[in-house]
Amino acid sequence: ELIDCRVSSLSINWTPGSVAIATADIVVGSINDPTTNSLTPVALPTLDYGPQATVSAPTIESVTHTWNTARGFTELSLAIAPSIETVPDSNMPDGEIREVSDRETTLDVTLFGDSTSTNETYEITQIFETAASGLDQLSFQVGSAAGATGTATAVKVLVPTPEVTSVTPRKIGSKAASTVSMILGNAAAGEELEIQFL
Repeated sequence: ELIDCRVSSLSINWTPGSVAIATADIVVGSINDPTTNSLTPVALPTLDYGPQATVSAPTIESVTHTWNTARGFTELSLAIAPSIETVPDSNMPDGEIREVSDRETTLDVTLFGDSTSTNETYEITQIFETAASGLDQLSFQVGSAAGATGTATAVKVLVPTPEVTSVTPRKIGSKAASTVSMILGNAAAGEELEIQFL
């Protein structure tokens, strides 16, 4: 029996032409051995996925990735890293429990450059932006929204106020590009990122 498990990190990678892949790391607080604690082993539950069992994840194509202007990306990675603290708890088998105290959400994306002359240095201006009102929303949608009775497989990602931390110039084929790293923040707690299932 695994007790007091917490997700220590979650990453979601979007690669064009493929499907989104999520990877999670799990921290196990403690383990109860049924052979030494007089516990009756419990069988793993049978999961019924319903309509989701016969559908496929949408391919990453025609996602209309927009940050200031519509610009395609070659790779995009989102990472959520909670801060987990171990605190005393008299009711736990080992006298302690793991609690999430904070989290950092980051995004790294390699995207094609903005070809318009007025936006050639857009990423650099965003690094030096000091007001939240000057930070532009980043968004994209993978798949088409389901109807009222359809199965929701589409995902829409909204980042209201991404804060750019670094910009690295790239070259993709004959085109200019940049790898941009961001920290996702917001004045309101818990609203630095939206992932909507449509």
